[in-house]
Amino acid sequence: MSEVARLLRIGGRACVYVWAVEQEKDNVKSKYLRPSKAASSQRFQSGTSPITGEVPDLPVHVNGTAFKAQDLLVPWHLKKKNGAAGRREQELDAPIADSDKVTKTDEMNNAQILHRYYHTFTDGELRRLCDQVAGVRVLNSYYDQGNWCAVVERTMDVDA
Repeated sequence: MSEVARLLRIGGRACVYVWAVEQEKDNVKSKYLRPSKAASSQRFQSGTSPITGEVPDLPVHVNGTAFKAQDLLVPWHLKKKNGAAGRREQELDAPIADSDKVTKTDEMNNAQILHRYYHTFTDGELRRLCDQVAGVRVLNSYYDQGNWCAVVERTMDVDA
């Protein structure tokens, strides 16, 4: 948040969205949750680190399910590009919708599953973080479809 504040001019505003642990608020489920994934949400996947090959201590999230922990790993598929450019470079693709379903085609195309760390936020956590940043005030904070949101404004210059 300090970096966001640094980039704003005095009077400048930023809107920050983060994933909420709470995917249901006031008995309304977020659109992120899928009813067909209810059974999958009872378990976590395990994965290996692409760097060390070790199994991480963090759970691997199954897309479309409730978050079972604040700190977790989110699967990403590393796919090869088609054509000449694809032979020279690779790209990170968006998270796969069904991260627990790796097909034979994926394996044959040498698609590699990488895991990125993510921290999901609890009610009030984002606001508390914003309140700790010097020279910034929180104009509004709210819950929006499975996300915690804060609108902040830079109020003054702060020496780094």
